[in-house]
Amino acid sequence: MATRANVRVMQGDRVQNFYHHWNGCPQGVGCDLEKMLRGKETWDFEEICAELKSGTVDHNCPFEPCNSPNGDIEYNYTISCDKKTLTFHHLIDNDYEVLL
Repeated sequence: MATRANVRVMQGDRVQNFYHHWNGCPQGVGCDLEKMLRGKETWDFEEICAELKSGTVDHNCPFEPCNSPNGDIEYNYTISCDKKTLTFHHLIDNDYEVLL
């Protein structure tokens, strides 16, 4: 069974949602997102979205752009370019954590 996740990238009033089909836990997708974002001088909306779409963040399973969050998921991640934060919400246990 896959551990599915949504990733929401936000900057100002711009929002782009992504769906990731498997390994959506913090030790999987969470680590991949943290590695991608750590050390970035600026968190540019277009650049982050392009990286997620390119397949370089997770070579085994791409982040698929979508118009709205997928409903059948276990984890929600939010990348706030304005605040330079990465958070996740585990929907089953209702855990919430700031990763960056």
